[in-house]
Amino acid sequence: MTTDKIKDIFNQIYLSIHSLEYHFGNKRVEKQIETFISHAPNSAGEDWLYDFIVFQFSHYDGQRSRFDRIHINWILGAKALKRYKERTEEQVYYANQFKQKIGVRKDFVKLSAKKYLEKERKRFDTEARQIIHCRDLALFSDESALCHDCLFHLSCKNYEL
Repeated sequence: MTTDKIKDIFNQIYLSIHSLEYHFGNKRVEKQIETFISHAPNSAGEDWLYDFIVFQFSHYDGQRSRFDRIHINWILGAKALKRYKERTEEQVYYANQFKQKIGVRKDFVKLSAKKYLEKERKRFDTEARQIIHCRDLALFSDESALCHDCLFHLSCKNYEL
């Protein structure tokens, strides 16, 4: 289990829920991930990690929080490990329902965050619907070829939430 694999799986599920990438950019988050790795079972592989992270996200499904975002320490903390170790059959059932609801599969990790965002930018056939979708999900990127070719490029570039 590597830090990059944890970030990849966490980010893909986070993207599926919030349509935004999670920013791992500080030392506290890196330390949180390292601590999680040291406390995870030695036999934990990619399948275990995937099931663990989905289970943790399902726990917070429907709960309201500040800014309606899930924080990485909620998913990878000591309480999360304890919750997973003590999970019930009912919780596993709801985690599987949650997995279907957000539409992720174990092969989802092959889709990078950049490719996911490009896919979302192309989601609607008319530009009027596309601009609403892009603005609602804050999909604009100056680096995206799709954004540069869009009629609303300057509007999105100057758009402030």
